[in-house]
Amino acid sequence: MAFCCALCVLFCLKPSYTRGEDAKRVLLLCSYHQGNPRTDQIVQGVFSVLGEKEAEIHVEYLDIARHNDKEYLANFGALLKSMFDYLPFHLIISVDDEALDFILEHQKDFSPNVPIVFCGVNDFQNERIAGHRNITGVNETMDIEETIRIALQLHPKAKNLIAILADYQPHWRRLLEIFRRVAPHFSNRVKIREIMNLKMSEAPTVLRAVSPDSVILSLVGLLENDGREASFEMSFRVLSENSAAPVYGIWEAALGSGMVGGRVASGFRQGEVVAQLALRVLQ
Repeated sequence: MAFCCALCVLFCLKPSYTRGEDAKRVLLLCSYHQGNPRTDQIVQGVFSVLGEKEAEIHVEYLDIARHNDKEYLANFGALLKSMFDYLPFHLIISVDDEALDFILEHQKDFSPNVPIVFCGVNDFQNERIAGHRNITGVNETMDIEETIRIALQLHPKAKNLIAILADYQPHWRRLLEIFRRVAPHFSNRVKIREIMNLKMSEAPTVLRAVSPDSVILSLVGLLENDGREASFEMSFRVLSENSAAPVYGIWEAALGSGMVGGRVASGFRQGEVVAQLALRVLQ
């Protein structure tokens, strides 16, 4: 996995801060919910660096996979404003695309001058933060092309590449764009088919129709019937149990749930790296 950092602030190193009157307060804003395996891994990575000594960490969950209407987001912004009014933070760490987009849109309302350090952002471009100051972060480079290449090397007789994709959230739309950018590189090798926004209830029927001479690449989790995202663990279990074709992915959190493998991204490592950047900003 590769990381690249967009550095938009200058750093100078001083001794570490400790808890107490001079403790630095950090808001860790996660896009998804507590219990999401990858989110939990990132939070653990952040705490492994900042921990109990370097900063006071307050974790909040945007829970965007289950709540994303305008009223909810407006109320969440009001909640953060009240938090900053009562207990100002020295730095914000955002996890995944939705949290960063939310902060960039609403920061002026509750913390216009507080530095931001982001992680878990896919396919980062500098234009994403144009017009914003005091922001830096870690790009999460998802090596979809290399994962496809590995899968086809391990299954040289495969004739089909079945991609499980989604477009109902910014995070998934960016992965969809990356896939469509790299998939044509393999069009002379396999027939490529996309399955969009697959629901758990539909998955068994759809997957049993996939021929054994195929490779499945799942870049997203499946959907529950009510539109909520199922966990990676449950999604990959359903995919592997109902298909004669091997299942590959890009998420470390899905390992052990039926995924054969892939060039996976480590949530814990994302948390470590973003916390190291955050510590430099605090210092």
